[in-house]
Amino acid sequence: NELERRVNSFLNANEYAYYSLFAIIGWRIYFLIKNVSLNKFILLSLYLLSASVSFFVALMIASRQVLILQIPILLFFFYLDFVKGKRNKSFAVILAIIIVIASPFVIHQYDNSYLATRSEVGFQEDARSDLIINAFDEGMANPILGIGLGANAHFSHSTYTHLLSRSGIPALIAFVLIIGKCIFEQWRRYIRLKQSRFLLYWGCLIIIAIGNFTYSYLSDPFLMPIMFAIIGCSETDYQRIRKGII
Repeated sequence: NELERRVNSFLNANEYAYYSLFAIIGWRIYFLIKNVSLNKFILLSLYLLSASVSFFVALMIASRQVLILQIPILLFFFYLDFVKGKRNKSFAVILAIIIVIASPFVIHQYDNSYLATRSEVGFQEDARSDLIINAFDEGMANPILGIGLGANAHFSHSTYTHLLSRSGIPALIAFVLIIGKCIFEQWRRYIRLKQSRFLLYWGCLIIIAIGNFTYSYLSDPFLMPIMFAIIGCSETDYQRIRKGII
């Protein structure tokens, strides 16, 4: 229940949700930058393992973030690896069969979990909505410089409203432009080079941009560097491709 999640650090949704999310991003990007061509059955096994871990984490800590971030990016990665541009669709068929077989168990576990209860709560009734709204009001009351980075203010559950509150509208605009330019650049590189790896980077940055709505990345230093690590990997690959190294 909600009280247990607040007092028990082992049930903290943010910690486990983001560690598992970036672990999933991490293993796929690692093999990508190492230019490792995995056996398809091994790759499928990694996807199934990641999906199982995501579902387990979602149920254990009642994390809606896992549902809206991890599951979609897993499906997106799977589509790029097994479906897009592939003539052999056997792995997609195998996955479909596994999903059909596992569905009754998954649905039963979800229906009897606290996650299902939390998912029925609207934004206005969610406790984090107050944090986000308060931060937004603070930012709008101090639009130029905000209330200051070290201000003793309430935690905001969103990077965007956190920046608006602490540093004002100019900082928020700069941050949004940085993320937007990086996302656009991955798409431009994919269109130019027709390399699916840039779609992977694009998908990662899309998920991170959405993640910034659901949690304040500025509150946990390990979260933001992963975004810049993905950008760095993309830039390295782009330069290597242009030089004919890969």
